[in-house]
Amino acid sequence: MLCRTFARLPRRLVFVIAVSCAFVFVPALAAVGPVLPARATGPQTFLVTRVADDVDDTNCVLAACTLRQAVNAANANDPGSGLYNTITFNFGTNTQTTTLTHAITIARNVTIMGNGAVYTLIASAGTSQNVFALQAGSNASLVLGGVTIVHVAGNTFSGNGTAVYIDFGSGTLTVTDSILAASTLHNCFGAITDSGHNL
Repeated sequence: MLCRTFARLPRRLVFVIAVSCAFVFVPALAAVGPVLPARATGPQTFLVTRVADDVDDTNCVLAACTLRQAVNAANANDPGSGLYNTITFNFGTNTQTTTLTHAITIARNVTIMGNGAVYTLIASAGTSQNVFALQAGSNASLVLGGVTIVHVAGNTFSGNGTAVYIDFGSGTLTVTDSILAASTLHNCFGAITDSGHNL
């Protein structure tokens, strides 16, 4: 019907009407935009299925998720005030040791729950690195349960590092049914260090 009406009108008038319609309808279409998926909110649970520490991103999927990926994903998800994300391990009762290439930073509240201190071991790879570090100014808290965390320091006096380093402005550390071990080095860093003050 609209096309027939245009056909009867002079060309100049048809052009003006067409341009006017474009200004009316184009903004309406642009306002709709693409439909985006809803972002997950609230506490989330991430399952570690891979022992190696060879992937460093937030793509923690059931088929393959390292401990570092799980923590990265937890750091990217805000669980809400006073709430915690959770990380668990799909290793059963087989003893598995994850040796980290570098420290894992905790930036949001998270509970890391292993399968038992005998079965879930997390270790640093060198003498001068922490295993976990609560990020400065993040107010993030860490709950550890059922894990053994070892800072591999050796017998030298040339390294620094600790099992858990709590930096200024971060939250609290809670440890249950776990073992935290680290050698005492020349800077006297022990298993847990609170902004340079050993615990």
